[in-house]
Amino acid sequence: MFETMAEGVKNNGGEVRKGLEVMEIRHDQQRVTGLLTRNGAGGQLLDCSHCFSSMPISDLVQRMSPHAPDEVMDAARALRYRSIITVNLLFKIGTTLPDNWIYLHSPEVTAGRLQLYKNWSPAMVPADDRSSVGFEYFCFEGDELWNLPDAELIEKARQDLSHLRFYSEEDFLEGYVVRYAKAYPMYEDGYEKHLAAIKGWLSQFPNLYCIGRYGQFRYNNMDHSMMTGILAARRMLGEDADPWSVNAEGEYLEEKTEKPHPKSVSD
Repeated sequence: MFETMAEGVKNNGGEVRKGLEVMEIRHDQQRVTGLLTRNGAGGQLLDCSHCFSSMPISDLVQRMSPHAPDEVMDAARALRYRSIITVNLLFKIGTTLPDNWIYLHSPEVTAGRLQLYKNWSPAMVPADDRSSVGFEYFCFEGDELWNLPDAELIEKARQDLSHLRFYSEEDFLEGYVVRYAKAYPMYEDGYEKHLAAIKGWLSQFPNLYCIGRYGQFRYNNMDHSMMTGILAARRMLGEDADPWSVNAEGEYLEEKTEKPHPKSVSD
């Protein structure tokens, strides 16, 4: 989906740059004026009229130049995230379960959740006679689990799989590991105060738009995260749209409240 969006940008005369690390967000106390980026050893300053930020809002604050006030910097450092590791196992048979994902509660299993990617989309496996299981391990960036070599993580996932008995060992083909840092914002005591201090300071920059789960430090689903980007674009175009309003009511969209059927009225 995002590759298609990138193609749309390029087809409309835009440019997509990959592999750049944003080192500084330059500003003049009123507007963001440019980004200092790095690719390898070289650096480049990019001028900008508008800046959409989906990086962790704590990182955004700490990379603003000139620096934010001390109390805002302290608030940014106080926000914490949980990270996630996915260990993806590919098998030589079709899928055996109808589920998209399953939460795991057995004490013998280290993973917290598994996903059956083929059930999300057949395009997520290389062939019809292949299937995959993704084991998800929740951790902190830099902890013991995060730093395990890929081979040990794959073996851990295979051990978890043996407890669950979904697949036979003979059907295993290969595995690979993906690490996602700062995947989950942590709603710890006091985080609202820290986030309010950050938002208050960032509000002085009308051309800076914080979007997405990272950018808003909000445990949003993908649809919510994408909507923040849509509203930010509308705001840039002059509409009265607020990307921070998405999911602000705190209701989870997958929950369903049964409404009573209207009573029939007879003449």
